[in-house]
Amino acid sequence: MLLHVPYARFYRALLFHESHETSVVVSVPADIGLTRALAADELAVEVWIKSEYFKDAHVLNVAQYSLHVEHVPCPDRPCLSRSFTIFFSPRGQNYVGTEINACLNAVADEMWYGNVLVIKHNVAGEIINIDEDDISIIEGLVIKYSSQFTLLSAFYKRLFSHPYSLSPMSLSTTPVRVGRTFRIDGNPPEPTPRRSRHQRFLDTFELSDRSPSPELELPDLSSARAVFHARQTILFGNTALVYASAECMARILSHCSFATIVAFSHVDDIAHEHACAAIRTRITKIVRHFLSAPEREKFFDMLGQSNGGLCGSVAMSVVTTGLVLGERERPRDLNVLVPLGEARDWHAYLISIGYDFEEKVAIHEAFHGKVLTMRHFYNEEALSITVSQTTTRSILPALLSSTVTSQMSIITTRHIFCFYPELTSRLVSVRGMHQPLPGTELDIMLRELKLCDSTKDLGFSCGEACPAIWRRTRDLKGVGVFDWEGYSTRLSEQSGNDVGVVHRGTDMLKAFADTRIKWRIGQKCINPLCTFNSLLSPREVL
Repeated sequence: MLLHVPYARFYRALLFHESHETSVVVSVPADIGLTRALAADELAVEVWIKSEYFKDAHVLNVAQYSLHVEHVPCPDRPCLSRSFTIFFSPRGQNYVGTEINACLNAVADEMWYGNVLVIKHNVAGEIINIDEDDISIIEGLVIKYSSQFTLLSAFYKRLFSHPYSLSPMSLSTTPVRVGRTFRIDGNPPEPTPRRSRHQRFLDTFELSDRSPSPELELPDLSSARAVFHARQTILFGNTALVYASAECMARILSHCSFATIVAFSHVDDIAHEHACAAIRTRITKIVRHFLSAPEREKFFDMLGQSNGGLCGSVAMSVVTTGLVLGERERPRDLNVLVPLGEARDWHAYLISIGYDFEEKVAIHEAFHGKVLTMRHFYNEEALSITVSQTTTRSILPALLSSTVTSQMSIITTRHIFCFYPELTSRLVSVRGMHQPLPGTELDIMLRELKLCDSTKDLGFSCGEACPAIWRRTRDLKGVGVFDWEGYSTRLSEQSGNDVGVVHRGTDMLKAFADTRIKWRIGQKCINPLCTFNSLLSPREVL
């Protein structure tokens, strides 16, 4: 038996209940873990708004069941204005009740099923209690805006009732990947364009393939003062040469974890350049097995224009792997997540570059209502690119519906987002509310991550990963973000390497920070080391 974690703070709000003809003042709690609600997405409105949408939900888009009304003047002080947020029952396949909301029908003459809740904000936007004087104003707002949230809810009802989003969970039959063809008769592989340019440069200037080692003078160690001076020379002299060498730092950072590279990037501007180059190289080494250099530039262009991102095993490999990936550990599939309305262009593009074998995939139950369509595209070498189209213009609800925390990372044209950075740096992955596919578990095993069935197996406090606490995308609090500056073949040709920098597409950092999405990976916490666990104490068990 599990205990209920109590709420710490309540706010007075006005409720239009479906079984009452008049509105009533109720207390709305702040989410567990909060002592104060500063925004509407920090309230546990599901206590009063009953809907199938909230049942066993792990990702909630607040914009789908709320309407914010700003600049409402005060009757006694016209110079001041307030704002209100109207919460309503999101539409699913079925209505929660069979009765029409009697209160809303009497006040606004609207045919509505489910409750309506209205909260109040002060001038700064914080949640405050409503007063008796606010009731008449709120009823007037509900009458004025009832048609808007009725139409808004009807739109999401049609969207979620799409047949693709209700497909049963099944595993598609995937052709076996045979990889790229290699020569086996002792002949060396064909040189890459970069290696050819490098060799022509060496032949032109009659240089050796490897630069000679620098001649270092032996330090004077005859006295204590000489030893101290020698140590200073080594630390601030030769070390500075190594630090300024892009090739040397690239070799060093190629064996570092993603968390180490991000921490190193905060040293100074030079370190940030080294870190960006290391991350770009890591991304390129994974993506180039699916796309050639010219195709990669067009690929990232489309990724920016469609506001999409790379997720799944590719993003997980970048943020969790610190060593060079072998053939066995390399991702077998390139996962592209795009918003609603962008899939058609991606399908045409992939067919044009040789991924012309198309296969529709049944959607996993964890993504019902979040992913509209999912299709595999294979080329003649059996490499696959998967395009998943979400049900909204935001890709975050689908990403945060992943079955494990290690897959809640995404690569956009400019940034890398990791929504569980602490767990990722510890090489730990926690299951969510749904069972992951065998392929997902295999990817986790190949990257030597620890897969936990729940936070009980962590061995440390949950922190941001606590399943009892709702997390929010607003302002990206607790989310790891790294600006890798993008990819460009044009600049890479000028610099003589495989990777370059280009600034294209929409800045997804601002787009993600402006969303109002809540998510969690469970409902109850059973970690004895967590503050918000629901476990009974030994005394209560006795």
